[in-house]
Amino acid sequence: MRQVFYRKRHSLKNRHKMMSICETSDEQDCKTSVRKHFIYVVSKEDNIDQNINPPRIDIKKYFNTKTREERFHFRVKGYFYISREAALLKVRFCHSLKISIVWKSKELSPKKSVTLT
Repeated sequence: MRQVFYRKRHSLKNRHKMMSICETSDEQDCKTSVRKHFIYVVSKEDNIDQNINPPRIDIKKYFNTKTREERFHFRVKGYFYISREAALLKVRFCHSLKISIVWKSKELSPKKSVTLT
């Protein structure tokens, strides 16, 4: 069985937008949960910062052999500039992906030959 939830929130006053998608599935081999979040915050700027840092990327992986659980978390944070109607805007963003898998069988992940066929 598979369920998908979608949520979208925004505020024109505070200039931010958030979207999230949550998907859960219960299959014969495993129970999977996938969560995606997208957050954007907009602010007006007078000039472009010359020392633009590249986006920060965080990756975390977790295995628990006793509970047969795997977790994966991927997050990207950064900002970029856009011009709209003769105004300079700075858009800060944060994208995250969280995956959680609980295996029902005694083996954790299936072998590659099983997943590729």
